[in-house]
Amino acid sequence: MYVGTVVSKKDFTGQGCLTVIPHNLDTKQTIEVKYVSFYGGGKYAGATFVPEENTEILYDRAVNDKNAHYYYMGSVVNPSIDRIQKNEMHPSDKNPSLGGSNKNTADSDDYKQNNQSMSYGISTPLGNHMLLRDNRNNKEDKKGVRLGSAEGRGLNLDDSSNTKKVNLYSKDQAASLKLTDLEGVDDKEIGPEGALLRASRNVTVESKEGDMVFRVKDGRNIKIINSSTRSHASKNQRRSSSGNIQIVSDRGEVRIINHGNGVFIDCIGDEQQDGTTGASFQVRSNNKIQLFADNGIDLKSLGDINISGRSIFLQSDVERGGRIELNPYETTKTLDQGSIGIRKTNEEIDYETFFGIFPFFFDPLWNNNYTVGPNTDVRLKQSADDFFFGLTDEG
Repeated sequence: MYVGTVVSKKDFTGQGCLTVIPHNLDTKQTIEVKYVSFYGGGKYAGATFVPEENTEILYDRAVNDKNAHYYYMGSVVNPSIDRIQKNEMHPSDKNPSLGGSNKNTADSDDYKQNNQSMSYGISTPLGNHMLLRDNRNNKEDKKGVRLGSAEGRGLNLDDSSNTKKVNLYSKDQAASLKLTDLEGVDDKEIGPEGALLRASRNVTVESKEGDMVFRVKDGRNIKIINSSTRSHASKNQRRSSSGNIQIVSDRGEVRIINHGNGVFIDCIGDEQQDGTTGASFQVRSNNKIQLFADNGIDLKSLGDINISGRSIFLQSDVERGGRIELNPYETTKTLDQGSIGIRKTNEEIDYETFFGIFPFFFDPLWNNNYTVGPNTDVRLKQSADDFFFGLTDEG
């Protein structure tokens, strides 16, 4: 068996021949060495890892080969240059023209567990790589599979004890998909058995011919939050291009169905925000606006109530004893004796239970006019102290 250095891997015949300079020979004449793979599968299968230039190799002849060819036997691992064994920056990191940025090819944790190599990897000259990690000892482990491209796109399958997850990411992780497992996950962002889809720019989910369903089967809440600061908004469309939430149906209808506590729309904003007069609630239609309720419709404002139209019709159900009354209550009576109440969200009920106050309305005239505790049809005149001291263990 002989030792030599590959000076060229060019082979115009396409047969996998290497040009090699033998070591420790007086002559500088090169020889031809045929590449040998650890796996061959005929016409449609096989594995090919032809050694690169300046790689030290072992080669030999076959005893019964009548053509006396030299055959490639393997590459000599040189820790001073081998990137799988040494945590070294790839040339593409220094020169983007060679393939872009790639910081994750070498395994810096190899040899750290019991001074043994437990990483198995393949890396191309440009930096495309696959790394299989079995690093482990009695205290810690770094296990999994990592696939990466020269420009920084990749897939990380992490089986380490404290970070069990799957991470699929684009260049520089500008967009990524992270999946975590049930046990052994130290991820404060999404926790165990979670999924996180993240992108630096647009995210589009599209169904061409079927339904699109977002469902919490037996979990917690669904939240849609836009926390944009408008720092990336268009200069000429600062308000309309950023910070908004839109629900649009081009052909059908927009329907909100609730089988629980109710539907709440809260408009809470600063008095002066971006030159506006604060948050407001507005319903507009180029046809009719209709409101129906089985048990009444309440309208209440701390300011004026203005009703304007071509004609205004007020009608009560006379057959059932209905009537129309103006100022039906004496002015000396407080508003909690009136007929208009405030219904609370589940979050407000929980807040009230823990802190003893209703968080939404702060005007005393409103605070006196609601039922303490869960929403009921009967508007109780009960103080917060009476409510809390009357709670049972069952709530």
